[in-house]
This record gives sequence, structure tokens and C-alpha cells, in this order.
Amino acid sequence: MINNLIDNKISGMNLLEIVGTIAQRDALNLTVNTMVLVTDATGDPTVGSGAALYAYSSANDTFTKVAEYESMDATIQWSNIQGKPLSTPASIDLAVANSHTHANKIQLDKVSEDSSGEITYGGNTVRPWDSVDW
Repeated sequence: MINNLIDNKISGMNLLEIVGTIAQRDALNLTVNTMVLVTDATGDPTVGSGAALYAYSSANDTFTKVAEYESMDATIQWSNIQGKPLSTPASIDLAVANSHTHANKIQLDKVSEDSSGEITYGGNTVRPWDSVDW
């Protein structure tokens, strides 16, 4: 009988309340310490966007924000990255843009190979079985 009373009392308690807005959080009639998840916490001036989790203290009748849940969008400054390459972002972008740029492009454009394995360069044809002395 005692276990049933305890089970009934505990089952009526919420350890976590979930509400849509800060106004709904403030309208809760809480009597015990409770965690409250506000899915749109932008009514809190410290929350720019997204949700926030608050701890309610029944002794002080106050909410304390313990976590914020914004979207996964993040702005990261190059200067704040630890273990980053020593190259600048501009030099990395240039290296990517030039990844298929060759100083000897004129010579490379003269080289061709057909299906027989013959290679032509500057009007000369070389067969894989020939020795080359250019």
C-alpha cells in the first residue's frame, strides 16, 4: 500500500516541462524544482534564436537558463581555429583554383596518346616499343 502511494505521487510529478514560449514558461504553476524546455525562447533577451532549457528553483521562485539550443548554423572566425594550416584562406583558395593549372601547359597540350599506346609530341610519334632519343 505504501509503495502504491509513493508510485502514485511520483507519477504525478514532471521532472521536465516543455512549453512553446517564455510567456508559457512564466505562466506555469510550479511547486517543485523543475527543468523547463522552452522551444521558442526568443522572448528571453539573452536568446537570439532557438530553444533554451531553464532550471526552476521553488525556493526562490526563479528560472535560471542552463542551456541554449540554436540551429547548427555557426560563424567561425579563421583566427579562432586551433591547429589550422599556416596558409591564409586566400592562398588555400588560390591553390584549389590552380589545382589543375600547369606551368608547362603548352607542352602538355602537345602530348596525345591513342588506343595503341602511341604517343605523339610535337609531331613526333613514339611507340611503346621504340627507344626515344629526342
